Amino acid sequence: MKVVATLVAIIAILAAAGFGYKWFQTQDELKNTQAKLTKCQQEVTEAKAAKEAAEQQTADIQAKLTALETAKKEVETQLDALKAKYEELTANLGSEEGGEDALNALQTTISDLKSQVEQKENELKEAQDAAESLKATIEANEKTIDGLKKDVTAAKEAEEAAEKQANSFKMNLLEHGLSLEEAPVFAGEILEVNPAGPDYPASYILSVGKAAGLPVGQELKVTRGTTYIGTLKVVRIYDDQENLCGAESKDLVVGQIPQKGDKVNNEVGIKNE
Repeated sequence: MKVVATLVAIIAILAAAGFGYKWFQTQDELKNTQAKLTKCQQEVTEAKAAKEAAEQQTADIQAKLTALETAKKEVETQLDALKAKYEELTANLGSEEGGEDALNALQTTISDLKSQVEQKENELKEAQDAAESLKATIEANEKTIDGLKKDVTAAKEAEEAAEKQANSFKMNLLEHGLSLEEAPVFAGEILEVNPAGPDYPASYILSVGKAAGLPVGQELKVTRGTTYIGTLKVVRIYDDQENLCGAESKDLVVGQIPQKGDKVNNEVGIKNE
Protein backbone atom coordinates (compact mmCIF):
# COMPACT_ATOMS: atom_id res chain seq x y z
CA MET A 1 0.00 0.00 0.00
CA LYS A 2 2.86 2.39 0.82
CA VAL A 3 4.36 1.77 -2.63
CA VAL A 4 1.02 2.49 -4.30
CA ALA A 5 0.58 5.66 -2.26
CA THR A 6 4.09 6.78 -3.17
CA LEU A 7 3.44 6.14 -6.88
CA VAL A 8 0.18 8.09 -6.72
CA ALA A 9 1.96 10.99 -5.02
CA ILE A 10 4.73 10.99 -7.66
CA ILE A 11 2.18 10.94 -10.48
CA ALA A 12 0.29 13.83 -8.85
CA ILE A 13 3.50 15.85 -8.51
CA LEU A 14 4.48 15.18 -12.14
CA ALA A 15 0.98 16.11 -13.31
CA ALA A 16 1.09 19.30 -11.25
CA ALA A 17 4.49 20.17 -12.71
CA GLY A 18 3.09 19.68 -16.19
CA PHE A 19 0.13 21.86 -15.41
CA GLY A 20 2.49 24.47 -14.00
CA TYR A 21 4.48 24.56 -17.24
CA LYS A 22 1.28 24.84 -19.27
CA TRP A 23 0.08 27.60 -16.94
CA PHE A 24 3.16 29.71 -17.66
CA GLN A 25 2.76 29.05 -21.38
CA THR A 26 -0.85 30.17 -21.37
CA GLN A 27 0.04 33.22 -19.28
CA ASP A 28 2.58 34.28 -21.95
CA GLU A 29 0.01 33.54 -24.65
CA LEU A 30 -2.55 35.66 -22.81
CA LYS A 31 -0.12 38.59 -22.50
CA ASN A 32 0.76 38.38 -26.20
CA THR A 33 -2.92 38.22 -27.16
CA GLN A 34 -3.73 41.22 -24.97
CA ALA A 35 -0.87 43.17 -26.57
CA LYS A 36 -2.15 42.23 -30.02
CA LEU A 37 -5.67 43.27 -29.06
CA THR A 38 -4.46 46.65 -27.79
CA LYS A 39 -2.50 47.22 -31.01
CA CYS A 40 -5.49 46.26 -33.19
CA GLN A 41 -7.80 48.57 -31.27
CA GLN A 42 -5.30 51.43 -31.65
CA GLU A 43 -5.03 50.77 -35.38
CA VAL A 44 -8.83 50.79 -35.69
CA THR A 45 -8.94 54.15 -33.91
CA GLU A 46 -6.26 55.58 -36.21
CA ALA A 47 -7.98 54.23 -39.32
CA LYS A 48 -11.30 55.77 -38.23
CA ALA A 49 -9.59 59.11 -37.62
CA ALA A 50 -8.01 58.97 -41.10
CA LYS A 51 -11.39 58.15 -42.63
CA GLU A 52 -13.09 61.05 -40.82
CA ALA A 53 -10.32 63.43 -41.96
CA ALA A 54 -10.71 62.25 -45.56
CA GLU A 55 -14.49 62.68 -45.37
CA GLN A 56 -14.05 66.21 -44.04
CA GLN A 57 -11.62 67.01 -46.87
CA THR A 58 -14.13 65.60 -49.36
CA ALA A 59 -16.87 67.79 -47.90
CA ASP A 60 -14.62 70.86 -48.13
CA ILE A 61 -13.75 70.08 -51.75
CA GLN A 62 -17.41 69.49 -52.58
CA ALA A 63 -18.24 72.92 -51.16
CA LYS A 64 -15.44 74.39 -53.28
CA LEU A 65 -16.82 72.59 -56.35
CA THR A 66 -20.26 74.07 -55.74
CA ALA A 67 -18.79 77.56 -55.35
CA LEU A 68 -16.72 77.16 -58.53
CA GLU A 69 -19.75 75.94 -60.50
CA THR A 70 -21.70 79.00 -59.35
CA ALA A 71 -18.84 81.34 -60.24
CA LYS A 72 -18.44 79.70 -63.65
CA LYS A 73 -22.15 80.10 -64.40
CA GLU A 74 -21.99 83.80 -63.43
CA VAL A 75 -19.03 84.35 -65.76
CA GLU A 76 -20.77 82.43 -68.56
CA THR A 77 -23.89 84.56 -68.08
CA GLN A 78 -21.78 87.72 -68.35
CA LEU A 79 -20.06 86.26 -71.41
CA ASP A 80 -23.37 85.47 -73.11
CA ALA A 81 -24.61 89.02 -72.44
CA LEU A 82 -21.42 90.52 -73.86
CA LYS A 83 -21.60 88.26 -76.90
CA ALA A 84 -25.10 89.56 -77.56
CA LYS A 85 -23.89 93.12 -77.18
CA TYR A 86 -20.95 92.35 -79.48
CA GLU A 87 -23.29 91.09 -82.15
CA GLU A 88 -25.40 94.21 -81.73
CA LEU A 89 -22.38 96.48 -82.07
CA THR A 90 -21.17 94.52 -85.10
CA ALA A 91 -24.54 94.99 -86.78
CA ASN A 92 -24.55 98.74 -86.05
CA LEU A 93 -20.83 99.35 -86.58
CA GLY A 94 -21.32 101.77 -89.44
CA SER A 95 -24.24 103.71 -87.94
CA GLU A 96 -22.79 104.75 -84.58
CA GLU A 97 -19.87 107.07 -83.92
CA GLY A 98 -17.04 105.35 -82.06
CA GLY A 99 -18.63 101.98 -82.67
CA GLU A 100 -15.35 100.38 -83.70
CA ASP A 101 -13.63 101.40 -80.46
CA ALA A 102 -16.50 100.06 -78.42
CA LEU A 103 -16.34 96.84 -80.40
CA ASN A 104 -12.62 96.46 -79.73
CA ALA A 105 -13.13 97.11 -76.01
CA LEU A 106 -15.93 94.59 -75.95
CA GLN A 107 -13.73 91.99 -77.66
CA THR A 108 -11.08 92.52 -75.00
CA THR A 109 -13.66 92.07 -72.24
CA ILE A 110 -15.00 88.93 -73.88
CA SER A 111 -11.48 87.55 -74.17
CA ASP A 112 -10.91 88.20 -70.46
CA LEU A 113 -14.15 86.49 -69.54
CA LYS A 114 -13.24 83.48 -71.68
CA SER A 115 -9.95 83.26 -69.79
CA GLN A 116 -11.86 83.37 -66.50
CA VAL A 117 -14.15 80.58 -67.71
CA GLU A 118 -11.14 78.46 -68.66
CA GLN A 119 -9.54 79.15 -65.28
CA LYS A 120 -12.72 78.12 -63.46
CA GLU A 121 -12.90 74.95 -65.57
CA ASN A 122 -9.30 74.10 -64.67
CA GLU A 123 -10.01 74.71 -60.98
CA LEU A 124 -13.11 72.54 -61.23
CA LYS A 125 -11.07 69.76 -62.85
CA GLU A 126 -8.46 69.92 -60.08
CA ALA A 127 -11.13 69.88 -57.38
CA GLN A 128 -12.93 66.95 -59.02
CA ASP A 129 -9.66 65.01 -59.28
CA ALA A 130 -8.93 65.72 -55.61
CA ALA A 131 -12.44 64.58 -54.67
CA GLU A 132 -11.98 61.32 -56.60
CA SER A 133 -8.63 60.74 -54.92
CA LEU A 134 -10.13 61.30 -51.49
CA LYS A 135 -13.04 59.03 -52.34
CA ALA A 136 -10.54 56.28 -53.12
CA THR A 137 -8.76 57.01 -49.83
CA ILE A 138 -12.04 56.75 -47.91
CA GLU A 139 -12.86 53.43 -49.58
CA ALA A 140 -9.37 52.12 -48.74
CA ASN A 141 -9.78 53.27 -45.14
CA GLU A 142 -13.15 51.56 -44.90
CA LYS A 143 -11.59 48.29 -46.10
CA THR A 144 -8.76 48.75 -43.59
CA ILE A 145 -11.23 49.37 -40.78
CA ASP A 146 -13.25 46.28 -41.73
CA GLY A 147 -10.09 44.17 -41.74
CA LEU A 148 -8.91 45.59 -38.42
CA LYS A 149 -12.32 45.00 -36.85
CA LYS A 150 -12.01 41.35 -37.81
CA ASP A 151 -8.52 41.30 -36.28
CA VAL A 152 -9.89 42.87 -33.07
CA THR A 153 -12.64 40.25 -32.91
CA ALA A 154 -10.12 37.45 -33.49
CA ALA A 155 -7.79 38.92 -30.85
CA LYS A 156 -10.64 39.13 -28.34
CA GLU A 157 -11.62 35.52 -29.03
CA ALA A 158 -7.99 34.44 -28.65
CA GLU A 159 -7.71 36.39 -25.40
CA GLU A 160 -10.85 34.76 -24.01
CA ALA A 161 -9.61 31.31 -25.08
CA ALA A 162 -6.17 31.89 -23.54
CA GLU A 163 -7.71 33.21 -20.33
CA LYS A 164 -10.07 30.23 -20.16
CA GLN A 165 -7.19 27.82 -20.71
CA ALA A 166 -5.04 29.61 -18.11
CA ASN A 167 -7.86 29.43 -15.56
CA SER A 168 -8.33 25.74 -16.35
CA PHE A 169 -4.64 25.01 -15.69
CA LYS A 170 -4.78 27.12 -12.54
CA MET A 171 -7.73 25.11 -11.22
CA ASN A 172 -5.90 21.87 -12.01
CA LEU A 173 -2.92 23.09 -10.02
CA LEU A 174 -5.12 24.03 -7.10
CA GLU A 175 -6.78 20.60 -7.22
CA HIS A 176 -3.29 19.12 -6.74
CA GLY A 177 -2.67 21.36 -3.75
CA LEU A 178 -0.35 23.75 -5.58
CA SER A 179 -0.60 27.45 -6.32
CA LEU A 180 1.56 29.66 -8.51
CA GLU A 181 0.47 32.73 -6.59
CA GLU A 182 2.87 33.90 -3.92
CA ALA A 183 1.44 33.24 -0.46
CA PRO A 184 1.21 36.26 1.87
CA VAL A 185 3.60 36.35 4.80
CA PHE A 186 2.36 37.47 8.21
CA ALA A 187 4.88 38.05 11.01
CA GLY A 188 4.84 39.76 14.38
CA GLU A 189 5.06 39.00 18.07
CA ILE A 190 2.86 38.51 21.11
CA LEU A 191 2.28 41.89 22.80
CA GLU A 192 -0.10 40.79 25.55
CA VAL A 193 -1.23 37.52 27.11
CA ASN A 194 -4.62 37.14 28.76
CA PRO A 195 -4.61 33.87 30.75
CA ALA A 196 -7.53 31.48 30.44
CA GLY A 197 -10.37 31.70 32.96
CA PRO A 198 -13.02 29.21 34.07
CA ASP A 199 -15.32 30.09 31.18
CA TYR A 200 -12.98 31.37 28.48
CA PRO A 201 -9.70 30.32 26.81
CA ALA A 202 -6.42 32.19 26.90
CA SER A 203 -6.20 35.04 24.41
CA TYR A 204 -3.38 37.02 22.89
CA ILE A 205 -2.80 40.44 21.32
CA LEU A 206 -0.42 40.22 18.36
CA SER A 207 1.53 42.96 16.51
CA VAL A 208 0.14 42.18 13.07
CA GLY A 209 -3.29 43.02 11.67
CA LYS A 210 -5.36 44.69 8.99
CA ALA A 211 -2.46 46.63 7.48
CA ALA A 212 -0.80 43.35 6.50
CA GLY A 213 -4.04 41.93 5.06
CA LEU A 214 -4.32 39.40 7.89
CA PRO A 215 -7.64 37.52 7.74
CA VAL A 216 -9.71 36.14 10.61
CA GLY A 217 -9.07 32.41 10.87
CA GLN A 218 -5.41 32.68 9.83
CA GLU A 219 -3.17 30.29 11.75
CA LEU A 220 0.20 31.53 13.03
CA LYS A 221 3.00 29.48 14.49
CA VAL A 222 4.64 30.63 17.74
CA THR A 223 8.39 30.37 18.30
CA ARG A 224 10.71 31.38 21.12
CA GLY A 225 14.18 31.46 19.69
CA THR A 226 14.56 28.04 18.05
CA THR A 227 11.81 26.49 20.17
CA TYR A 228 8.46 25.79 18.58
CA ILE A 229 5.64 26.62 21.01
CA GLY A 230 2.54 25.83 18.98
CA THR A 231 -0.14 27.44 16.83
CA LEU A 232 -2.48 30.38 17.42
CA LYS A 233 -5.63 31.19 15.45
CA VAL A 234 -6.63 34.80 14.64
CA VAL A 235 -10.14 35.45 16.00
CA ARG A 236 -10.38 39.22 15.76
CA ILE A 237 -9.11 41.99 13.46
CA TYR A 238 -9.18 45.50 14.92
CA ASP A 239 -10.55 48.12 12.53
CA ASP A 240 -9.16 51.01 14.58
CA GLN A 241 -5.75 49.39 15.12
CA GLU A 242 -4.21 48.38 11.80
CA ASN A 243 -1.24 46.54 13.34
CA LEU A 244 -3.05 44.58 16.04
CA CYS A 245 -5.17 41.44 16.14
CA GLY A 246 -6.66 39.10 18.72
CA ALA A 247 -5.82 35.36 18.72
CA GLU A 248 -6.52 32.20 20.71
CA SER A 249 -4.59 28.98 21.22
CA LYS A 250 -5.19 26.25 18.65
CA ASP A 251 -2.51 23.57 18.97
CA LEU A 252 0.19 24.00 21.62
CA VAL A 253 3.14 21.75 22.29
CA VAL A 254 2.62 19.89 25.54
CA GLY A 255 4.23 21.85 28.36
CA GLN A 256 4.60 25.04 26.30
CA ILE A 257 2.67 28.26 26.96
CA PRO A 258 2.90 31.30 24.64
CA GLN A 259 4.48 34.32 26.34
CA LYS A 260 4.81 38.03 25.70
CA GLY A 261 7.64 38.61 23.19
CA ASP A 262 7.26 35.24 21.44
CA LYS A 263 7.42 35.54 17.64
CA VAL A 264 4.49 34.62 15.42
CA ASN A 265 4.33 33.98 11.67
CA ASN A 266 2.57 31.80 9.13
CA GLU A 267 4.51 29.08 7.36
CA VAL A 268 6.10 30.79 4.40
CA GLY A 269 5.10 29.24 1.11
CA ILE A 270 1.87 27.65 2.43
CA LYS A 271 -1.26 29.65 1.94
CA ASN A 272 -3.75 28.92 4.74
CA GLU A 273 -7.34 29.11 3.69
